[in-house]
Order: sequence, then C-alpha cells, then structure tokens
Amino acid sequence: MLKICFLSFALAIYCIGCGLRNNKVEVETNDAREVYENIFGERYLVANGSFLDQKKDRVETGLWQYTSLERTFVFFGNYTNGLPTGEWTFLLSDGVGLTSQWDVYSNKLGIFSFSVPFALLDSTVDATMFKLTTLNDSLVKVTIIVNVDDKLLTKEERGKFDSESEIGIREQGYTFEGRKRQIKKRDNEYFFDEYLLKDSLNKPAKLYRLYGNDPQKKYFVEFTLFHAGPKVDLVKAIYSLMATSLYIGKGRFLNPYVLSE
Repeated sequence: MLKICFLSFALAIYCIGCGLRNNKVEVETNDAREVYENIFGERYLVANGSFLDQKKDRVETGLWQYTSLERTFVFFGNYTNGLPTGEWTFLLSDGVGLTSQWDVYSNKLGIFSFSVPFALLDSTVDATMFKLTTLNDSLVKVTIIVNVDDKLLTKEERGKFDSESEIGIREQGYTFEGRKRQIKKRDNEYFFDEYLLKDSLNKPAKLYRLYGNDPQKKYFVEFTLFHAGPKVDLVKAIYSLMATSLYIGKGRFLNPYVLSE
C-alpha cells in the first residue's frame, strides 16, 4: 500500500531559515544554451552553465545562471556533480538579491540525496518516509517530507492515490484549491500538485508535491513541501531546485532541461 505524505503536516509545521541576506547585485547574461523548466512549468534561459558530459549524463558543474522567460526573476550559483552547493543568489523584481548557502543532504539509509539551503534535522516516519525540519528561523515555515518506496505506482492506483491524498488534507482541517500538472520526460511520467490551503482560522499556506516512479523503475518517490509564510516566489524557486537535484541512489529523479529530451 502506497502511503500518503499529508497526514503528519498539521503536527509538524516547523519554522526554518534559509540564511538569506539582502544584497544589491548586478547580473550579466551570456548567450543561453539550454532551457530549464521548473516544477511549476515556468521556463528559464540558462547562461554560464556546463555539463560534466554533454552527450551522456548532463550533470551540472560550475556556475549556472537562470533568467525567467516570463517575469523579472534571476538566480545563479554553483553545482557540484549535479547538486547546488555553496552560495546561491536570487534576484527579485525590485533588484534586491537574497543569498543562501546550499549543502547536500543525504539520508541516513543512503537511499536519496538532494541539496538544501538550510541546516536540517531529520526523523524517520516509517521505513520509507522521512520528515525534514531545520535548526533555525529567519524567513518561513516549512516542512519537507520525502517518501521512497519500492512499490511502484500503477496507472490503476493513481486516481485512488490522488483522491486519498485530498481526503487527508481535508481531515487535517484545511480547505483548498488545487492545480495539477503532468510532466513527461522521455518514457517516464511525473505528477505535480500545487495546493493553496486555508486552515480553520482562514490562514493561508501552500503545499507542493511532486511524485512518480523513478526513471529506473525501482522506486515510487514523493517530494512534498509545506509552506506557511512570505516570499512565495522565492520558496517556489527553492523547491524546484531541491526537487530537480533529487537523486535516488546514483540516478536523477527528474531532469529539468527541455533540450535534453
């Protein structure tokens, strides 16, 4: 039986800090060579980036810069073996840059790894589900839950899975509006849910969930983030960077580059 990630959110909403600093920054844009599509379907031109092997693994290395094709939004930073590391800067529409420090998180069982812009405390919900929280508070309230299960999701189960997930949200006392998106990458399919939640006091929150079977067809994966706080656009960019840097074993869960297809 595939598990629903929503059940512990009401009791596990933690304040986290991305270590963000305000900076005035200037950005030079080189010729874009790739198009990056984030989890929300927004596209960015890529400059400065390079892959370890252009024809084979397309794993990012060195400095990368992303410029939105739809609005004024730029972010840039360094990759190490496909994982964001070190200082990343997010340039917002008002010209103020928010800077954060990224490190690689690997769970204690060695099943998965991804990059995060804050220090983490982790706890195991059960044999396949991991809840991640942070050590400090400077910006937002966030909970991350990662579920990696060796029972794959079938087409027949997906409708029931979605229905049970939304029942779980209502049982937590939330009303919601949802947007669903299907992402196709070669012969693999992913599903993304974005929910605008309101609790019994009418306080808003966001819930983002990316799920599907990994390309190697070994695991079913859910990557979920609950956010109750400001800077929604920034948190969405951070979520996409985390989700697209998720590796299950040595394989990447989702490749975000359009031209790599």
